[in-house]
Amino acid sequence: MPHSEGPTIIRFRGVTKKFGDLIVLQDFDLTIKAGEHLSLIGPSGSGKSTILRILMTLEEIQAGEVEIDGGLLWRSNGSTAAMSSPAEVRKIRQKVGMVFQSFNLFPHMSALRNVAEAPYRVLGLPKEEAYARGRELLKLVGLADKENNFPIHLSGGQQQRIAIARALAMRPKILLFDEVTSALDPETVGEVLNVIRLLAKEHDFTILIVTHQMGLAKEISDHVCFLERGRILEEGPPAEIFDFPKNERTLAFLRAVLDA
Repeated sequence: MPHSEGPTIIRFRGVTKKFGDLIVLQDFDLTIKAGEHLSLIGPSGSGKSTILRILMTLEEIQAGEVEIDGGLLWRSNGSTAAMSSPAEVRKIRQKVGMVFQSFNLFPHMSALRNVAEAPYRVLGLPKEEAYARGRELLKLVGLADKENNFPIHLSGGQQQRIAIARALAMRPKILLFDEVTSALDPETVGEVLNVIRLLAKEHDFTILIVTHQMGLAKEISDHVCFLERGRILEEGPPAEIFDFPKNERTLAFLRAVLDA
């Protein structure tokens, strides 16, 4: 089944997000189907990362509705927006895993414990099962031999792959990647991109990725949105956006990024 025909799994309806007087998203609409791979591209400050942070409940919205897998995370409350009950939010949030720009690993925990701790503490899995799942995921990201290493003894690329394994450990339906290679040495970028390619190709996650890696966006996406100043200026299949952009601003952005 083509992704575009699946049920809707994420919906932003009329969302407004402000930081003080600065409007980051205004009356923003976005619909994502289950299993779809969507890349958000555009200049810094265009609202891309904010979209992911709203889905993780790390940012509040001022108006509109946000729905994930049939559950309302934020509901419209007249001219403002209200978050759902803590119990509902917790239930919805377990469906979403995010990998951040900075790896955010616990420095006092081994690689394995970083991955296994949340299934054990949050999902209540028996310790043995949580650690078995952790080992399986370290193997998936190519780090089975690093389970006893602490973050300080791992390269940035290795830490980021552990962060991906940690997000997967909660068995989310939706994976969010926020500029996951921007803090890495050029040498280690490839190993992280390969893990993302593997997840996109061989698993049925819904993936939202904010990236300046245009090659990756073109390769793994079903759909690409170009944002500027909190609005989608152009969207479509990657072949259309990257090879035949209709909007002058999209073209200028892509030229600048590809030249760099």
